[in-house]
Amino acid sequence: TGATDEGLFEGRVELEIGPLGDFSQLVGFEDAVGQLGASEIKVDRFSEGRATLSMRLDQPVDLLSELEELSDLDFKVRHTAPDNLILDVDEDQGPDQRAA
Repeated sequence: TGATDEGLFEGRVELEIGPLGDFSQLVGFEDAVGQLGASEIKVDRFSEGRATLSMRLDQPVDLLSELEELSDLDFKVRHTAPDNLILDVDEDQGPDQRAA
């Protein structure tokens, strides 16, 4: 097919995201992760607005595009590895401040 596996995550993945404004944003993000088919989701750490979640993906998931769709948060990818993702939430979330 010529399609690459880039962007597809499977198995155990650790994801760090922040800064989150409050705990409800974390819960909302956790819900989004659950909707894309992850299991064994748990929050390993939550401090200074940054959360680290671990999850298990039983089948390959295009994690980033699914999360962009399911989550209310606007984020940029700072680091990505096969089993580890770091996302930075864009705090100026107004359409006016978007970089062109």
